[in-house]
Amino acid sequence: MKKVLFLFAVLLCAAVLSAEAPDAGFSYSGYARGGIAGNARGEALGTANPFTANGAYSQARFANESNYSEHLFRFTGLGDAMWWQINTRIALDIPGFPKGWNNISDLEYGIILPEAYIRMGWNEKPVSVWVGNRYHDSIGINMYDYYINDMSGAYGGGVDGIALGSSTLDTGYFMAYGGSDNAAAVSPAIEREGTIHSLMVRPHFSLGDNRLSFKVVPSFATGSDDARYGGIFEADFEMSSFFGLAEGSTQFFGYYDLGTGVNNSEYCYYETDAYRTGGGFQGGAEFSDKISMRTTVMIESRGNQDSASDGIWTAFAIRPYYGFTNMFGITFEYDLDYFIYDDTSNDESMLNRFTLAPTLTIDSNGTVFSDPVIHAFVTYAIGDMDASVLLEDQDDQGFKYGLSFSVGW
Repeated sequence: MKKVLFLFAVLLCAAVLSAEAPDAGFSYSGYARGGIAGNARGEALGTANPFTANGAYSQARFANESNYSEHLFRFTGLGDAMWWQINTRIALDIPGFPKGWNNISDLEYGIILPEAYIRMGWNEKPVSVWVGNRYHDSIGINMYDYYINDMSGAYGGGVDGIALGSSTLDTGYFMAYGGSDNAAAVSPAIEREGTIHSLMVRPHFSLGDNRLSFKVVPSFATGSDDARYGGIFEADFEMSSFFGLAEGSTQFFGYYDLGTGVNNSEYCYYETDAYRTGGGFQGGAEFSDKISMRTTVMIESRGNQDSASDGIWTAFAIRPYYGFTNMFGITFEYDLDYFIYDDTSNDESMLNRFTLAPTLTIDSNGTVFSDPVIHAFVTYAIGDMDASVLLEDQDDQGFKYGLSFSVGW
């Protein structure tokens, strides 16, 4: 159902700082990933769907990705004092939707509109104003394709880059509709009614080469039988090195959600007494021109949501890479999901995943494409749960093999 939302624009005063306006004209960029896979029984799986642990939100992206591509179309106009942009991002997702985005094709899979918004700013100031539908997934656990709090899919508006001395402030208002016809506010497991209203305040502080950010999002629901409210709190600290030991980056994060704002990978709401809290870090290191590594550690506790997801989830992943040449190397990844269910049975579940993948990086010679990466992978999963999507009879262990690729432009 087509929805029209009239949004307000807010003008705020900010300190004048030197800033470059974006380039004028039309631009296009994109990204694509995909793969094919089979299992040890010779059964073709079609696409390289991931192993997923019961109670865990994580999906190991490496060599386990669904076929997906997105395309960003942007037009920028420049004036004497101001600039403006029209941004539209179209995504093609097969076989299903990884997020609660707007499905403009009305199919089980197909065309998605994750972003459509207008943005404007001043040529000599960092502040900008936007209105529409925009990405809001500030903390993404990249190795798991998991976003701590993803409000993407909600309509809204806001102001970014308000200068406060050496720090900046982003603000925004969002509205997401309930009802089964709007995936932006609905989780398949829980039917919701009404509309979620949220206000966002997100300050950023520069600490030398590092950055500290907070995000506070109080929210409430209208149009439902029960009054519901809650919010989101996030904090993250980004370092410009890998723990100060090697070139790379490190991000520490923590979060607490209550009631409306509690979500898994969608912008949705539960009862007021539902909660979710957690933290961890992720990072990448370049030890030499041949050896690199990525790793993630996180723990999350949640309750009063539903019986299937209440409990404590612990996740760990490490992905070392060794390059024999500039084009060829080998990648290894180990993933662990451990979940303790919050019920009277005190059940536990665990899933281990091991992936080995010869890796080919094709030199694009400075063309419009980034260097395409191709993996020929073998994954073995073992655990004490019926969590594997590899085998049709839901055995808790097994092999999967195939090819995956990714490229940007």
